[in-house]
Amino acid sequence: MLPEVEPGSSIMPGKVNPSVPECAIMVCYQVLGNDYAVAEAAKSGQMELNVMTPLIAFDLLWSIRLMANTLGMLDEFCVRGLSVDAGRSQQLLEKGLSLVTALNPYIGYEVAAEVVKIALRDNKPLPQVILEGKILEEKDLRKILDAKTMTEPGIVDKELQQKIQDSENFKKFKQSLRLK
Repeated sequence: MLPEVEPGSSIMPGKVNPSVPECAIMVCYQVLGNDYAVAEAAKSGQMELNVMTPLIAFDLLWSIRLMANTLGMLDEFCVRGLSVDAGRSQQLLEKGLSLVTALNPYIGYEVAAEVVKIALRDNKPLPQVILEGKILEEKDLRKILDAKTMTEPGIVDKELQQKIQDSENFKKFKQSLRLK
């Protein structure tokens, strides 16, 4: 959640505008323009002399000053005030179909693809489809879809993988999809 640094949106009451990040982006565009000017001026030198040195020095120093000031502003008025809406983040995580990527090693590509299709067709969260289809036990599903675990490097839990693939519920679900 962005910190409020100015009155809200003129067309959307209650919205917090990303004014500071937008300002930082504008500064980056200016620095890109300065970089282009410096590159063109540097190409204009003849016989190791460059009459464009004042432009090069000015734009380079200006860009450094702009970026330094912008980074300070971004830190003070944006980064330090950021907060996480844990409830909303959890909601988005649970609704996201990209979670199937973590399930792929455990239930296989074909089953994972079918689960996504069912979730889309029925407008249901992926975990709900998996639990309703009795593909996995809830505790195993929670373990696989743990956000902290998913963001750390690691190897697939081979024991859990085998347990899932050997379970009667998983085999029945797979058969119902007519998959081998």
